[in-house]
Amino acid sequence: MVLWRVQKMSRAEMAQLANHHFGQPSQQLMVIGVTGTNGKTTVVSLVQQCLNNLGFHCECSGTLTSSLTTPESLDLQARMADHVANGGTHFVMEVSSHGIAQHRVNEVAFDIKALTNLGQDHLDFHGSIQNYHQTKTEFLNTGDAKSVTQESVSDISIPSVCQHWPQFHQENIQIVIGILYECGLTDTQLEPVYAKLRLPEGRFEEICLGQPYSVIIDFAHTPGGLERALMEAKKMAHQQQGQLTVVFGCGGEREREKRPLMGRIAQQIADTVILTLDNPRSESPDQIQSDILAGIKSAENVTRKDCRQSAIQYAIHGAKDNDVILIAGKGHESYQILKEKKQPFNDREVASKQIKERHGYFN
Repeated sequence: MVLWRVQKMSRAEMAQLANHHFGQPSQQLMVIGVTGTNGKTTVVSLVQQCLNNLGFHCECSGTLTSSLTTPESLDLQARMADHVANGGTHFVMEVSSHGIAQHRVNEVAFDIKALTNLGQDHLDFHGSIQNYHQTKTEFLNTGDAKSVTQESVSDISIPSVCQHWPQFHQENIQIVIGILYECGLTDTQLEPVYAKLRLPEGRFEEICLGQPYSVIIDFAHTPGGLERALMEAKKMAHQQQGQLTVVFGCGGEREREKRPLMGRIAQQIADTVILTLDNPRSESPDQIQSDILAGIKSAENVTRKDCRQSAIQYAIHGAKDNDVILIAGKGHESYQILKEKKQPFNDREVASKQIKERHGYFN
């Protein structure tokens, strides 16, 4: 009977039920919500690390911990209630535009809300970039939570131990510090914890196995995210006097509008572009690649490899000393969605295997 009632409820009603059923757990925690197009996972991870290193008990929720970036309200409220029961003090979570629009975060008593940046994503769901941006900004501006934005933290100094990070991660650490200031923490308290920070898996993650070229795994799957990652990789290639190769694709049954934009960005920045699959789902790979190619003026430096493993192999076995390879789109993901099936696939594992095979490491 309870299940039937939940099935008949709207998501807004379900959020009210969940909050009441689990005893309003967000009221007993300091809750931090992080929204934005890029950087949410990194900010949430770093905030959690800082707070826990300072002796607090912080739980995080997001891409690395849930199948949905922002879980449905029942799951979210249950997690917060469990955290309260286990002596939790803080809860930091990624807040997606889907999660906002579908009322998954209704009834959550946020103490701090942060906006990393605004780019283009999920237009298939929101209909227009204006609607997408409005969803994010309305979340930020609704309620009594303290707000943190890139503009509000632009004067924050980058800690010395983070100054070698890519530019976009330096912007992320500014957001992190802004959040921690709003938690009531001071520079004196925070300074010792910065050296302990580790960037999350698949976020401009370099694979270092002794090979004479650089291989980077990054989750970039939006035009803005891809451009940022490529610009950092290009800077590395220039410093090393090498060439930049990017391996990427676009997800199937998702926003088609971003595909030509990503194609244009890839060709403009990279020396070599290798197009491949990225969770095509049930959409035709030919259609996805055609949409990407629509943004590419000349296919002279473009190669298509429909098998992602073959694409990574092609890039690594073709790399010259000092080159940089950026493998973009999947980051931490450990699967590839082909038609209705999730098949095991991890960019880091595949790239590591190809490096070892090429150079005879660990045989």
